[in-house]
Amino acid sequence: MEKIKKSIFKKVNKAFDTNLTTKVTDIFRDVDNNSVKVHNNNGVYEELNDEKVIIRTGSKISIYIMGSLTFFFAIISYFVNQEINLYLIPSVISMLLFLYAFTIPSKKIILDRKKQLITLPGNFYYKSYTFPFNEAQANWSSIVGGGGPQFMLAIKKRGNSTGFIVNAHVKLYYEIWSLYVWYMDKNRPLPPGEAFDSYRQKDYERRKSEGFPKPLYPSNIPTPEATKEQQVERKQIGRW
Repeated sequence: MEKIKKSIFKKVNKAFDTNLTTKVTDIFRDVDNNSVKVHNNNGVYEELNDEKVIIRTGSKISIYIMGSLTFFFAIISYFVNQEINLYLIPSVISMLLFLYAFTIPSKKIILDRKKQLITLPGNFYYKSYTFPFNEAQANWSSIVGGGGPQFMLAIKKRGNSTGFIVNAHVKLYYEIWSLYVWYMDKNRPLPPGEAFDSYRQKDYERRKSEGFPKPLYPSNIPTPEATKEQQVERKQIGRW
């Protein structure tokens, strides 16, 4: 009887477990050049190459939008009823939001493929913190929006209580995680997409000089080289 209870408990616990394994499990849309910030164009990625990916979070923009909406509400309150001074509270909140957005540190997420490190922003005025990628814990987080619940990817250092929402050029949280696990596996070829094409040969030569070591993280899907010739050479030297 005791064994049955434990079995049921484990099944229920697994059903509500939001943790994602560090594994390439899903195919995702190729990373195109439109996803990268070039000159004055705003993309998801501020920088993207064979050594580092810098992901823009949009935290400051969100705060500026909140401040603008609050300021707009203050103006409406002023014209509706000036005697009660309802506009004072939203006016103060709006100014505080603008001040906060202007003074907080830059909120960026950095994936260092070469050094195998991930940098996450700190909350409020806390500085960013860096730790090994193999110590990262990924979860899906549900956020209720106007169109219903949205499932986002959240990453934190294993053991920490809070994480940070991480975006990509795709929306599904498990595709985002697969993309970043693939990228951070420096023993695999770079993920598919034209944004990485100019770096593929350099990355290939690096891995070739290292003897094509085995992947750091498992994968359910193929992760081939850019050309058939490279794929054959990798199998001959690296044997995986």
